[in-house]
Amino acid sequence: MNNYQSEVKIFKDFHKNIIGKGGATIKKIRDETNTRIDMPNVMNDSDSIKVTGKRADVEKAVAMIEQIQKELVGAFLFPCGISPWLYPFDSRC
Repeated sequence: MNNYQSEVKIFKDFHKNIIGKGGATIKKIRDETNTRIDMPNVMNDSDSIKVTGKRADVEKAVAMIEQIQKELVGAFLFPCGISPWLYPFDSRC
């Protein structure tokens, strides 16, 4: 059955990273998981990405997408785990 669908919330600013240069990242995820991945329109404020396919494939694609966001979020944190945008003058790091 290919009609299982899941929505994954990804920060809107990271959608370009999910798509990748020339669509390479999203194509890789689609090819490896045999899923359909629908990104919201650029003009839409939604942060939800829809993934459709067989349940196991959808779960794998969602995990791959969430991993990209996790890596990107980690890149924005100081080693002590405090976002520089939240605490720009924190001297604990």
